[in-house]
Amino acid sequence: MLYIFRFQNLKMEEWIMKRPKKVDNLKIIEHVGGLYATFDGEQYWRIERWAFEILKLCNGNKTISEVARILAEELQMNFDDVIRGLKPIFEELERVGFIKYV
Repeated sequence: MLYIFRFQNLKMEEWIMKRPKKVDNLKIIEHVGGLYATFDGEQYWRIERWAFEILKLCNGNKTISEVARILAEELQMNFDDVIRGLKPIFEELERVGFIKYV
C-alpha cells in the first residue's frame, strides 16, 4: 500500500502511527440535543456526533491507523477511504486544540 500525500511533512506511513489523545481539559456537553465542546465553559464549539465519536477513540493508546480500522469496520467502509477522510479531520482537531499527539 503506497500513500503519496504528506501530513505536516510526515509520510502517510509515519502519520498513521501517531497516537492522538483528546486533551484533558476538553469537555463535551450535551445540551438541547446538540453536542458542544469547551475548555473553560466560556467559549463553546458545536460539534457533530461523528466528531464526538472520533474524539472518544482518541485516548492516546490507539494509533490513527487503529482508529481508522475501527471506523472502517463500524461504517463498513474501505480502510483507505477512511484514512484519507480522517486526515483533514485530525488536522482540524489538532488546529483547534482538541487533540494532541502522545
